[in-house]
Amino acid sequence: MLLSALGRPQATVDGKELYPDIMLKAAALMDSLVRNHPFVDRNKRTAITASALFLRLNGHLLQVENLEMVRFNLACAQSRLSLEEVADWFRKFCNNIE
Repeated sequence: MLLSALGRPQATVDGKELYPDIMLKAAALMDSLVRNHPFVDRNKRTAITASALFLRLNGHLLQVENLEMVRFNLACAQSRLSLEEVADWFRKFCNNIE
C-alpha cells in the first residue's frame, strides 16, 4: 500500500499524466497516504509531512498555521475534500521558492 501511495503522483494512462501539475501530484500523494493507511499509526502526520517534502523538493514551500493544517488533515482523513480541493489548498498555502 505504501508503494502504491508513493507512486500515485506519477500515474499515467495511455502515456498521459493523471495529475498534470505539481499541486495535483501533491494532492494525490496526500490522499493516498491518508486513505490507504500504510502504517499502524500516524498516517495523517506522515501524509502532510510527505506532501510538504514533495512540494519542497519541487520548488514550493508549504507555509501554514498549525491549526489550519490540523483542520485540513482531518478533513482529508474524513474524505470531505475532493482531490481538486486538496490541490487548491496546497496552492493557497504554498510559495514558489525557485
